Amino acid sequence: MLTKNWLIWKWLSGLTSSLALVGVMGGICGRTLAQVTADPSLDTTVTANGTTFTIQDGTTVGGTSLFHSFSIFNVPNGGTANFLNPLTITNIFARVTGGSLSDIQGRIQSQGSTNLFLMNPNGIVFGQNAHLNIGGSFVGTTANAILFPGGGEFSKTSLVAPQNSLLAVSPSALLFNQVSPASITNQSTSNQFRVPNGRSLVLVGGDVIVSGNVNSNTTTGLDAPGGRIELGGLAGSGSVGLTISGKTFSLSFPSGSLLSNVTLDDNARVNVRSVGGGDIIVNANTFTATNGGRLVAGVAQEGNENGGNITINANQVNISGDRLTTGPTSGLYNATLADITNNTGGNSGDITITTGSISVTNGGQIETSTFGRGNAGTVTITARDTVSIDGAGTALSRDGAGRPTPSSGIFSRVREDAVGNGGSVNITAGSLSVTNGGHLETSTSGKGNAGTITITARDAVSFDGISQTGVGSNKLSDKFSSGAFSRVDQNDDGTVGVGKAGSISITTGKLSVSNGAVLTTSSFGKEGAGSIVINASNTVSFIGESPEFRVAEKGPTFLSSGAYSRILKDGAGQGGNISISTAKSLFVKNGAVISTSSAGQGGNAGNIQLSAQNIVFDGIGNGKRPQDRQSSGVFSTLKDPASGQGGSIKITTGSLDLFNGAVAIASTRGQGTQGSIEVRATDSVTLSGASFGKDGNGQSSGLFTPTEVDAVGSGGTIFVETPIFRVKDGAIVSARTLNNSDGGSITITANTFEAINGGQVLTQTQSGGNAGNITLNISDSITLSGSDPTYADRQPLYINRSDNELIDQVFVPNQGPVSGLFASTSFDSEGNGGNVHLRTANLNITNGARISSESLGFGRAGDITIRANGNLIANNGSIVTASDRSTGGAINIFAKSVRLFGDSDITTNVLQGTGGGGNITITAPKSILAFNDSDILSFARDGQGGNINTPNTPAFFGQNYRPAPVGTNPRTLDGNNRVDVNASGKVSGIITIPDTTFIQNSLTQLPQNLIDPNTLIANSCIVRGREHGQNDTFLVTGSGGLPVRPGDPPPASFATREVRSLPEAQTNQSWKLGDPIVEPQGIYRLASGQLVMSRECAP
Repeated sequence: MLTKNWLIWKWLSGLTSSLALVGVMGGICGRTLAQVTADPSLDTTVTANGTTFTIQDGTTVGGTSLFHSFSIFNVPNGGTANFLNPLTITNIFARVTGGSLSDIQGRIQSQGSTNLFLMNPNGIVFGQNAHLNIGGSFVGTTANAILFPGGGEFSKTSLVAPQNSLLAVSPSALLFNQVSPASITNQSTSNQFRVPNGRSLVLVGGDVIVSGNVNSNTTTGLDAPGGRIELGGLAGSGSVGLTISGKTFSLSFPSGSLLSNVTLDDNARVNVRSVGGGDIIVNANTFTATNGGRLVAGVAQEGNENGGNITINANQVNISGDRLTTGPTSGLYNATLADITNNTGGNSGDITITTGSISVTNGGQIETSTFGRGNAGTVTITARDTVSIDGAGTALSRDGAGRPTPSSGIFSRVREDAVGNGGSVNITAGSLSVTNGGHLETSTSGKGNAGTITITARDAVSFDGISQTGVGSNKLSDKFSSGAFSRVDQNDDGTVGVGKAGSISITTGKLSVSNGAVLTTSSFGKEGAGSIVINASNTVSFIGESPEFRVAEKGPTFLSSGAYSRILKDGAGQGGNISISTAKSLFVKNGAVISTSSAGQGGNAGNIQLSAQNIVFDGIGNGKRPQDRQSSGVFSTLKDPASGQGGSIKITTGSLDLFNGAVAIASTRGQGTQGSIEVRATDSVTLSGASFGKDGNGQSSGLFTPTEVDAVGSGGTIFVETPIFRVKDGAIVSARTLNNSDGGSITITANTFEAINGGQVLTQTQSGGNAGNITLNISDSITLSGSDPTYADRQPLYINRSDNELIDQVFVPNQGPVSGLFASTSFDSEGNGGNVHLRTANLNITNGARISSESLGFGRAGDITIRANGNLIANNGSIVTASDRSTGGAINIFAKSVRLFGDSDITTNVLQGTGGGGNITITAPKSILAFNDSDILSFARDGQGGNINTPNTPAFFGQNYRPAPVGTNPRTLDGNNRVDVNASGKVSGIITIPDTTFIQNSLTQLPQNLIDPNTLIANSCIVRGREHGQNDTFLVTGSGGLPVRPGDPPPASFATREVRSLPEAQTNQSWKLGDPIVEPQGIYRLASGQLVMSRECAP
């Protein structure tokens, strides 16, 4: 029944805002009047007793829905708004129709398990002491109406009749018809703004702001343990769907609607953690969590069910941990705390964020973890534009001790003593930026595997820099670096996690890792490390080291940018692989590193596979001491005391360039066989230079497979296949062994090979192992030339390297300054020198370059075999085998021709011992020509000199060649400016060479200006006849017979007759070798118009 009071209220509420009779004239504008006042629109009665307001009656529809209407709804501090509802009521709907917001500083309570809806379109504020004492769910909204299925509506002015069946059902939507809906603010710090376990707490604005007390560690905010908290709203007109399923209330926002903002600030906590279940959902234009504001879900310590999820849908997400006092940092947390003694513990839930862009800064965190029994959840972020994680911050740690704040980042962790697997971190975005120590991390310190990290970024991924704190522990250096980490950690008490580190996968357009940032999978445990897989459509770059900072007990430290897969000391299991593939270029520069390693017991180091159109390794880091300057490069290392196999390095590219001390190293210091290096380049491979100068470390650029002292495994091989191979300016290719196992071999297949200006290919043994072989299969030409002018100055930088702590660094000295191929053994070593095999068309050895197989120890020198389809040319170049105490290696040369100029030597030599000098065999079907001080020598002081044989080979050994007497010391034959062939020893070797008289004394010094063969003519002349039979002649000479330049008139025609033969006595014979060369003296035109170059006939 419509009462008079209702009609008056209806009229007053419809007045224009200029009258403002409700809220201004009554003196209740804003938050100035603390009271609850019913309006006459419904049968609501309010009884005030001090600050307690008892709310009764109202309008009941369908026996389960109760409707109340208030003109003012303000609850003072310490006060109570008590809804006395029948226990049969399911939902209480309360509207505020006056013109002021609702200020709740005290308690709201209801009876039984009734749900409560509070609607005030003018806004709602929950003060610091606000709390809920209700048995059901709570919905606070600034909507203009609550909608019901079938067209029912509960708004400011709508009628409510008991017989209106449309209002007897659960509501279906919240309607906003304002241009700018009012906000909801919750400032409660009472720890009592909560709904019972399993129930829902929903705030729908306008903007929704939840703030706490930044100066207090008291837990504040919203609580719905095991239930559901939804925060969100609209920034304009529209409707928000509402679904009630049992105890769960859920919202649905229409696609394309203009959303409002949701903010958590000043230590505010929104919490659903319980024994199980519990979801948090945020729908906003911008979601901000700052100064300790956080969302918390998961499983409590006594829990035995799975935790719920945290879901955020927002155009922009900002998480900033910039608190100025101690306490939890801002963020999203979903963890299981279930007691590990509880065999039925549950898993934590997931965190899912769908956004345009997200920023995590100043220690803000997103984390799923397990502290007890159960698995951690997955973090999934889908961003249309950017994901930015910045570790910079100035806040103190939670204990106030001045320690740095936790890194900003995204984490999924298995904590110490926990039992369960870590969750994954999945990011899909336009671009990802992680800077200043920001982290993406999956880790385990308990019993379980770490999760994976998967990044898919349409445009670019960037990791840059380190944290700005500059202090820290002596544990893993990546505590400071920006990056992505999947780890099995070591705890402070020395215990380690039991499980496997996860993998890191990045798919993007462009990847940049710089200034100390890293990608790392590592393990202290027994199950191994994960893999790193990178796929980029553009470029991938690892650049530089971090700025200098100090670590306790270590002093100045630099962190190298890079990608690492590690089995750490005391760990075990298989090391993870690193695979990098890009359609364009891969750059590793200025001390950056790509590395797999194992220092654990058992298990292998991971393999490295690089694929790119172009790959460039360049330069070193910026340490203050030479031994602190990290070479850029790719490393696979088996460390002491590891017993597994070393990983291999495989590079597939168009071109590979290593410059200025950059390296590719597969090495072993442990007990297993080391890995190999394989390079396949469709264009070229260039190894150039060394790190030299005041900021250098002396390191030569190059490819290396060394085995170190005390290692047990054999060395790895080096294989290169490319059209063009260059090693120059002090760069080297080296397979060296320092232990009793054999060194690896080197095989290079190319069209052209150059080792110039100190470029070297070398195998070496310094202990009981044999040096590896060197094999070059070169289809066109091999060029060895020159020496490295920086060698003498760089050599001291190799000394005193025992304190080197660089990432898998191996310093390998060159074999002297000259270019060449060297297979050798060092002083007092027992292994044999390696063999050298060359197959090519042409071989050029010039400017001091060498091909050498030498033994300075007790082993035998290796053999040198050269097969050249074309020419072998040496100009001040040498081919040498030598042994200090054993047998000299053999030299076998098969070439079309052999040319030796300057001081070019082919020698085998045994300095002491009874071993024989190696044999020298030269087969050159065209010829051997030797000039100047070139020598062919085989010498054994205490044994038999090697044999020298040149079968079926024409030879010339210089003007007036004569063999040296038998027994001549070969050292006296060098520098005498003549060619010598000698096989001296305690027992002289046999020299078999062909007769050289066919060419001796038959050579003539050629003139400086050689005659152009195009000027040669037949030995005939031209005669011009007269009309009257006279035998006069006409001769055209010089350039007058032709135009001087194009466009000049042609020479005049001359009447000529037939060309006549000379008398028999003057008939010219065909020119033959030995005849003088007759040049033309002029140009003659014949009757036919033909021009003939000839000479004047003798009169």
